Amino acid sequence: MEVKQELTIKEENKYFLDTTCKVEIYANKVDVAALDTFKSEIKEEPNRESPDYLDLKEVSIKTEIEDETKLMPFEEKQQNEKVERRLFQNEEKFREYFRLCMDLFETVLRYIRDDITKKPYKKRQHPISAEEKLSVTLRYLVTGASFRSLAFQYRIHHSWISVLVKEVLENIESRTLHIYIPEPSKGQMKTNVQDFYYLWNYPNCCASIDGKHIRILCPNKAGSLFFNYKNYHSVVLLALVDARYRFVAIDVGSYGRKGDAGIFSKSVIKQKIDNGNFNIPSPSNIPGTNIIQPHVILGDEAFSLTTTMMKHYPQSQTTYDKTKAVYN
Repeated sequence: MEVKQELTIKEENKYFLDTTCKVEIYANKVDVAALDTFKSEIKEEPNRESPDYLDLKEVSIKTEIEDETKLMPFEEKQQNEKVERRLFQNEEKFREYFRLCMDLFETVLRYIRDDITKKPYKKRQHPISAEEKLSVTLRYLVTGASFRSLAFQYRIHHSWISVLVKEVLENIESRTLHIYIPEPSKGQMKTNVQDFYYLWNYPNCCASIDGKHIRILCPNKAGSLFFNYKNYHSVVLLALVDARYRFVAIDVGSYGRKGDAGIFSKSVIKQKIDNGNFNIPSPSNIPGTNIIQPHVILGDEAFSLTTTMMKHYPQSQTTYDKTKAVYN
Protein backbone atom coordinates (compact mmCIF):
# COMPACT_ATOMS: atom_id res chain seq x y z
CA MET A 1 0.00 0.00 0.00
CA GLU A 2 1.44 3.31 -1.07
CA VAL A 3 1.68 6.11 1.46
CA LYS A 4 1.12 9.60 0.04
CA GLN A 5 2.88 12.51 1.76
CA GLU A 6 3.79 16.10 0.92
CA LEU A 7 7.26 17.61 0.98
CA THR A 8 7.55 21.39 1.19
CA ILE A 9 10.68 22.90 -0.31
CA LYS A 10 11.67 26.54 0.13
CA GLU A 11 14.37 28.17 -1.92
CA GLU A 12 15.54 31.76 -1.97
CA ASN A 13 17.24 33.74 -4.74
CA LYS A 14 17.97 37.38 -5.47
CA TYR A 15 14.61 37.89 -7.19
CA PHE A 16 12.16 36.20 -4.88
CA LEU A 17 11.85 36.39 -1.07
CA ASP A 18 10.82 32.72 -0.98
CA THR A 19 9.20 30.22 -3.30
CA THR A 20 7.27 27.18 -2.11
CA CYS A 21 6.79 23.93 -3.98
CA LYS A 22 4.96 20.80 -2.89
CA VAL A 23 6.37 17.51 -4.22
CA GLU A 24 4.52 14.23 -3.78
CA ILE A 25 6.27 11.25 -2.19
CA TYR A 26 5.20 7.69 -2.86
CA ALA A 27 6.61 4.95 -0.59
CA ASN A 28 9.37 7.33 0.59
CA LYS A 29 10.53 8.00 -3.01
CA VAL A 30 10.65 11.58 -4.24
CA ASP A 31 9.29 12.40 -7.70
CA VAL A 32 12.66 13.57 -9.04
CA ALA A 33 11.22 14.87 -12.30
CA ALA A 34 8.83 17.18 -10.47
CA LEU A 35 11.63 18.43 -8.25
CA ASP A 36 13.93 19.18 -11.22
CA THR A 37 11.13 21.02 -12.99
CA PHE A 38 10.53 23.15 -9.88
CA LYS A 39 14.21 24.05 -9.55
CA SER A 40 14.53 25.02 -13.19
CA GLU A 41 11.44 27.25 -12.97
CA ILE A 42 12.65 29.30 -10.03
CA LYS A 43 16.08 29.84 -11.62
CA GLU A 44 14.74 31.35 -14.80
CA GLU A 45 15.51 35.06 -15.35
CA PRO A 46 12.39 37.02 -14.36
CA ASN A 47 10.67 39.47 -16.70
CA ARG A 48 11.60 42.90 -15.37
CA GLU A 49 8.78 44.56 -17.35
CA SER A 50 6.17 42.36 -15.73
CA PRO A 51 3.95 44.03 -13.09
CA ASP A 52 4.69 41.05 -10.84
CA TYR A 53 8.45 41.76 -10.86
CA LEU A 54 9.79 42.53 -7.40
CA ASP A 55 12.97 44.56 -6.91
CA LEU A 56 14.39 43.49 -3.58
CA LYS A 57 16.75 46.47 -3.34
CA GLU A 58 13.84 48.91 -3.43
CA VAL A 59 11.82 46.79 -1.01
CA SER A 60 14.68 46.53 1.47
CA ILE A 61 14.98 50.34 1.69
CA LYS A 62 11.26 50.78 2.38
CA THR A 63 10.97 47.92 4.81
CA GLU A 64 14.02 49.09 6.74
CA ILE A 65 12.22 52.34 7.61
CA GLU A 66 8.93 50.60 8.38
CA ASP A 67 10.55 47.95 10.54
CA GLU A 68 12.25 50.60 12.66
CA THR A 69 8.81 51.61 13.93
CA LYS A 70 7.31 48.12 13.97
CA LEU A 71 10.15 46.69 16.02
CA MET A 72 10.24 49.61 18.49
CA PRO A 73 9.55 48.41 22.05
CA PHE A 74 5.96 49.01 23.14
CA GLU A 75 6.96 51.20 26.09
CA GLU A 76 9.03 53.47 23.83
CA LYS A 77 6.17 53.88 21.34
CA GLN A 78 3.82 54.54 24.24
CA GLN A 79 6.10 57.26 25.60
CA ASN A 80 6.36 58.99 22.20
CA GLU A 81 2.59 59.01 21.83
CA LYS A 82 2.18 60.55 25.30
CA VAL A 83 4.54 63.39 24.43
CA GLU A 84 2.40 64.22 21.41
CA ARG A 85 -0.72 64.42 23.54
CA ARG A 86 0.63 66.85 26.08
CA LEU A 87 -0.88 70.29 26.13
CA PHE A 88 2.05 72.37 27.31
CA GLN A 89 2.16 74.36 24.09
CA ASN A 90 -1.31 75.86 24.57
CA GLU A 91 -2.02 77.69 27.82
CA GLU A 92 -5.77 77.97 27.19
CA LYS A 93 -6.24 74.28 26.35
CA PHE A 94 -4.01 73.30 29.25
CA ARG A 95 -6.14 75.25 31.73
CA GLU A 96 -9.33 73.86 30.22
CA TYR A 97 -8.06 70.28 30.49
CA PHE A 98 -6.44 70.38 33.95
CA ARG A 99 -8.30 73.35 35.54
CA LEU A 100 -5.05 75.04 36.51
CA CYS A 101 -2.33 77.07 34.81
CA MET A 102 1.03 75.74 33.66
CA ASP A 103 2.93 77.62 36.35
CA LEU A 104 0.90 75.99 39.12
CA PHE A 105 1.36 72.59 37.48
CA GLU A 106 5.13 73.10 37.48
CA THR A 107 5.04 74.29 41.10
CA VAL A 108 3.25 71.16 42.28
CA LEU A 109 5.52 68.97 40.17
CA ARG A 110 8.61 70.59 41.66
CA TYR A 111 7.50 69.58 45.16
CA ILE A 112 6.87 65.91 44.36
CA ARG A 113 9.05 65.08 41.34
CA ASP A 114 11.84 63.35 43.28
CA ASP A 115 9.38 61.30 45.34
CA ILE A 116 7.36 59.89 42.44
CA THR A 117 10.10 59.45 39.81
CA LYS A 118 11.13 55.82 39.32
CA LYS A 119 14.46 54.69 37.88
CA PRO A 120 14.49 52.42 34.80
CA TYR A 121 15.11 48.75 35.44
CA LYS A 122 15.44 45.61 33.38
CA LYS A 123 11.74 44.79 32.97
CA ARG A 124 10.68 48.40 32.43
CA GLN A 125 13.16 50.57 30.57
CA HIS A 126 10.73 53.52 30.31
CA PRO A 127 8.83 53.91 33.61
CA ILE A 128 5.90 56.31 33.85
CA SER A 129 7.26 59.84 34.20
CA ALA A 130 6.46 62.21 37.06
CA GLU A 131 4.71 64.58 34.62
CA GLU A 132 2.47 61.77 33.38
CA LYS A 133 1.60 60.67 36.91
CA LEU A 134 0.60 64.19 37.91
CA SER A 135 -1.39 64.61 34.68
CA VAL A 136 -3.38 61.44 35.31
CA THR A 137 -4.05 62.44 38.92
CA LEU A 138 -5.22 65.95 38.01
CA ARG A 139 -7.47 64.58 35.29
CA TYR A 140 -8.94 62.15 37.80
CA LEU A 141 -9.62 64.98 40.27
CA VAL A 142 -11.09 67.23 37.57
CA THR A 143 -13.45 64.72 35.94
CA GLY A 144 -14.02 62.04 38.56
CA ALA A 145 -13.61 59.53 35.73
CA SER A 146 -13.11 55.86 36.53
CA PHE A 147 -9.64 54.35 36.44
CA ARG A 148 -10.68 52.21 33.47
CA SER A 149 -11.72 55.32 31.53
CA LEU A 150 -8.40 57.02 32.30
CA ALA A 151 -6.60 53.85 31.24
CA PHE A 152 -7.95 54.29 27.71
CA GLN A 153 -6.97 57.97 27.61
CA TYR A 154 -3.40 57.52 28.85
CA ARG A 155 -2.75 53.93 27.73
CA ILE A 156 -1.80 52.91 31.24
CA HIS A 157 -3.36 49.85 32.84
CA HIS A 158 -6.11 50.76 35.30
CA SER A 159 -4.41 48.83 38.10
CA TRP A 160 -1.34 51.06 37.73
CA ILE A 161 -3.51 54.19 37.69
CA SER A 162 -5.06 53.23 41.03
CA VAL A 163 -1.54 52.96 42.48
CA LEU A 164 -0.06 56.13 41.01
CA VAL A 165 -3.07 58.34 41.89
CA LYS A 166 -2.74 57.34 45.53
CA GLU A 167 1.03 57.82 45.38
CA VAL A 168 0.75 61.34 43.92
CA LEU A 169 -1.95 62.50 46.35
CA GLU A 170 -0.05 61.23 49.39
CA ASN A 171 3.10 63.03 48.29
CA ILE A 172 1.24 66.27 47.55
CA GLU A 173 -0.20 66.17 51.07
CA SER A 174 3.09 65.34 52.78
CA ARG A 175 5.09 67.94 50.83
CA THR A 176 2.70 70.91 50.69
CA LEU A 177 0.16 70.71 53.53
CA HIS A 178 2.52 72.10 56.16
CA ILE A 179 3.48 74.91 53.75
CA TYR A 180 0.06 76.11 52.59
CA ILE A 181 -2.05 75.14 55.62
CA PRO A 182 0.41 75.16 58.53
CA GLU A 183 -0.52 74.77 62.16
CA PRO A 184 -1.76 78.25 63.21
CA SER A 185 0.76 80.05 65.38
CA LYS A 186 0.07 82.66 68.06
CA GLY A 187 1.43 85.38 65.80
CA GLN A 188 -0.81 84.30 62.93
CA MET A 189 -3.87 84.26 65.17
CA LYS A 190 -3.17 87.79 66.42
CA THR A 191 -2.80 88.95 62.83
CA ASN A 192 -6.15 87.33 61.99
CA VAL A 193 -7.80 89.21 64.88
CA GLN A 194 -6.49 92.52 63.55
CA ASP A 195 -7.61 91.72 59.98
CA PHE A 196 -11.15 90.83 61.06
CA TYR A 197 -11.43 94.12 62.93
CA TYR A 198 -9.99 96.40 60.23
CA LEU A 199 -11.51 94.64 57.21
CA TRP A 200 -14.88 93.55 58.62
CA ASN A 201 -15.28 95.69 61.74
CA TYR A 202 -15.63 92.60 63.94
CA PRO A 203 -13.48 92.55 67.10
CA ASN A 204 -11.84 89.60 68.86
CA CYS A 205 -12.41 87.14 66.01
CA CYS A 206 -9.56 84.90 64.90
CA ALA A 207 -11.32 82.72 62.28
CA SER A 208 -14.61 81.96 60.56
CA ILE A 209 -15.98 78.43 60.11
CA ASP A 210 -18.39 76.80 57.68
CA GLY A 211 -18.92 73.58 55.74
CA LYS A 212 -18.96 72.95 52.00
CA HIS A 213 -20.55 69.95 50.29
CA ILE A 214 -18.39 68.47 47.52
CA ARG A 215 -20.49 66.53 45.02
CA ILE A 216 -19.45 62.91 44.39
CA LEU A 217 -20.73 59.78 42.69
CA CYS A 218 -22.25 57.52 45.29
CA PRO A 219 -19.89 54.60 46.11
CA ASN A 220 -21.25 51.09 45.77
CA LYS A 221 -23.27 49.82 48.74
CA ALA A 222 -22.98 53.20 50.49
CA GLY A 223 -26.72 53.56 50.99
CA SER A 224 -27.67 57.04 52.20
CA LEU A 225 -24.41 57.81 54.03
CA PHE A 226 -23.35 60.41 51.47
CA PHE A 227 -26.84 61.75 50.62
CA ASN A 228 -27.23 65.31 51.91
CA TYR A 229 -30.15 67.67 52.51
CA LYS A 230 -29.54 69.24 49.07
CA ASN A 231 -30.58 65.94 47.46
CA TYR A 232 -27.23 64.80 46.07
CA HIS A 233 -24.29 62.70 47.28
CA SER A 234 -21.32 64.50 48.78
CA VAL A 235 -18.45 64.63 51.23
CA VAL A 236 -18.06 67.63 53.53
CA LEU A 237 -15.16 70.06 53.69
CA LEU A 238 -15.26 71.85 57.04
CA ALA A 239 -12.93 74.85 56.92
CA LEU A 240 -11.70 77.65 59.12
CA VAL A 241 -10.60 80.74 57.17
CA ASP A 242 -9.08 84.09 58.03
CA ALA A 243 -10.37 87.55 57.10
CA ARG A 244 -8.76 87.26 53.66
CA TYR A 245 -10.47 83.93 52.79
CA ARG A 246 -7.31 81.89 53.35
CA PHE A 247 -7.46 78.48 55.02
CA VAL A 248 -6.48 78.27 58.67
CA ALA A 249 -7.47 74.62 59.20
CA ILE A 250 -9.59 72.01 57.41
CA ASP A 251 -11.40 68.75 58.10
CA VAL A 252 -12.42 66.94 54.93
CA GLY A 253 -14.04 63.61 54.05
CA SER A 254 -17.06 63.35 56.36
CA TYR A 255 -20.30 61.83 55.09
CA GLY A 256 -22.64 64.23 53.31
CA ARG A 257 -25.56 63.28 55.54
CA LYS A 258 -23.83 64.80 58.59
CA GLY A 259 -24.32 68.42 59.60
CA ASP A 260 -21.57 70.97 60.13
CA ALA A 261 -22.00 71.03 63.91
CA GLY A 262 -21.86 67.23 64.17
CA ILE A 263 -18.69 67.07 62.09
CA PHE A 264 -17.05 69.86 64.10
CA SER A 265 -17.89 68.25 67.45
CA LYS A 266 -15.91 65.10 66.50
CA SER A 267 -13.10 66.79 64.59
CA VAL A 268 -9.43 67.09 65.52
CA ILE A 269 -9.84 70.87 65.30
CA LYS A 270 -12.42 70.82 68.12
CA GLN A 271 -10.15 68.63 70.25
CA LYS A 272 -7.23 71.03 69.84
CA ILE A 273 -9.43 74.02 70.71
CA ASP A 274 -10.76 72.32 73.85
CA ASN A 275 -7.23 71.28 74.89
CA GLY A 276 -5.87 74.79 74.36
CA ASN A 277 -3.55 73.69 71.54
CA PHE A 278 -5.07 75.81 68.76
CA ASN A 279 -3.27 79.01 69.82
CA ILE A 280 -6.44 81.07 70.24
CA PRO A 281 -5.36 84.33 71.96
CA SER A 282 -6.34 84.85 75.58
CA PRO A 283 -9.27 87.22 76.35
CA SER A 284 -8.61 90.91 75.78
CA ASN A 285 -10.55 94.15 75.73
CA ILE A 286 -12.65 95.13 72.71
CA PRO A 287 -10.91 98.00 70.87
CA GLY A 288 -12.01 101.38 72.20
CA THR A 289 -13.52 99.93 75.38
CA ASN A 290 -12.51 98.41 78.67
CA ILE A 291 -14.74 95.37 78.15
CA ILE A 292 -12.79 92.11 78.30
CA GLN A 293 -14.05 89.48 75.89
CA PRO A 294 -12.67 86.11 74.75
CA HIS A 295 -11.40 85.63 71.22
CA VAL A 296 -13.79 83.52 69.20
CA ILE A 297 -14.39 81.61 65.99
CA LEU A 298 -17.37 82.94 64.05
CA GLY A 299 -19.92 80.42 62.76
CA ASP A 300 -23.54 80.27 61.62
CA GLU A 301 -26.57 79.20 63.63
CA ALA A 302 -25.82 75.50 63.05
CA PHE A 303 -23.03 75.64 65.64
CA SER A 304 -23.42 75.70 69.40
CA LEU A 305 -22.65 78.90 71.29
CA THR A 306 -19.55 78.48 73.51
CA THR A 307 -16.77 80.64 74.92
CA THR A 308 -14.74 79.99 71.77
CA MET A 309 -17.61 79.86 69.24
CA MET A 310 -19.72 82.91 68.37
CA LYS A 311 -22.76 82.73 66.10
CA HIS A 312 -25.30 85.25 64.86
CA TYR A 313 -28.88 85.51 66.05
CA PRO A 314 -31.38 83.10 64.46
CA GLN A 315 -33.43 84.57 61.64
CA SER A 316 -36.62 84.06 63.65
CA GLN A 317 -35.34 86.55 66.24
CA THR A 318 -34.16 89.20 63.79
CA THR A 319 -37.54 89.68 62.12
CA TYR A 320 -38.99 91.70 65.00
CA ASP A 321 -35.78 92.92 66.65
CA LYS A 322 -33.84 95.44 64.59
CA THR A 323 -30.88 95.54 66.96
CA LYS A 324 -30.29 91.81 66.44
CA ALA A 325 -30.70 92.22 62.69
CA VAL A 326 -28.09 95.02 62.70
CA TYR A 327 -25.74 92.86 64.77
CA ASN A 328 -26.04 90.03 62.26
